[in-house]
Amino acid sequence: DMSTEKPKQALREFMQEYNAWYAFELSRIPMFDFSKPLNWTSAQIVYFVLLFYHARGHFNNFVCSCANWIENLWFVGEILLKNQRDEWGLVGRRKFPSHEKLYFEFAEECSVTREMLVREQIEGAHYLTFLQEFDRGHVRAIMNARSDLERILLFLWYENLDTNGEYATFLKFATERLGVKSEKGRMFFDVHVRVDHFEVLLNYLRNAWEEHPEMVRQTAYFIANHQLTMLRKLNDAVEAHK
Repeated sequence: DMSTEKPKQALREFMQEYNAWYAFELSRIPMFDFSKPLNWTSAQIVYFVLLFYHARGHFNNFVCSCANWIENLWFVGEILLKNQRDEWGLVGRRKFPSHEKLYFEFAEECSVTREMLVREQIEGAHYLTFLQEFDRGHVRAIMNARSDLERILLFLWYENLDTNGEYATFLKFATERLGVKSEKGRMFFDVHVRVDHFEVLLNYLRNAWEEHPEMVRQTAYFIANHQLTMLRKLNDAVEAHK
């Protein structure tokens, strides 16, 4: 009896449910639970900045894997190149500080000098096993995906984290928890709050939802759980660092 079939969930409803779930899970991680004090020492804050550098600094490996293995010309030629232009600070014919430089500005506000971060970039002394696994996991997912659709959805949901709240939480964390007050120090987080990388993919997502809703769900929850696992381990590592 067709009348007893469960009606198909609307994409908008799924996204509201998914983003609300992610925000709740994020708030359960102690460093993002703003209802309780965070008593990190200055040494722990420095440690966090050095670890977090690797949590976001290897995104280019994920993008390169997408570019190498996705055949869709529109996605590689428009979406990925736009993403990289933004990463490098290229807006129209103007050059702004790259996201990498903006992270250095944030780090300096937390007493991590340029020299310390350059050394970290080259030597990776704080590139701990769980952070390496986080970065490898994204690349592994792209390599193991069975279609362009699955690969594009993985990228799409990663971008969704920026647009739909995660970087707003990171910005609040930096200002309220780490004491980053200057506009220059906050800019790394501000630019990620304002990006439109996810919105330009919405039409693609709507079409994917109509044809393959289960793949949309699976890729969404893989990216979210992968990120949450890393952030929980990051919190625990900093808490244990005395």
